[in-house]
Amino acid sequence: MRSGDIVGAVCGIEGVNAEDIGIIDIRESLTFVEILNQKGPLVLAGLQDRIIKGKIRKVRITSLNKGV
Repeated sequence: MRSGDIVGAVCGIEGVNAEDIGIIDIRESLTFVEILNQKGPLVLAGLQDRIIKGKIRKVRITSLNKGV
């Protein structure tokens, strides 16, 4: 999977555009995507049944400890 695949899938959700996507960190078996502008719940719901590269992917929210 490439970052363009992820951007395309996320931007295909009504109300979301490229400006709502932050850092994309693609690893061997998982990918982290930063969603901006409080659009996380919208993206999470929109990706539950969306096919990316021929498969429905498991999508969940993670939180990062920012040292606060």
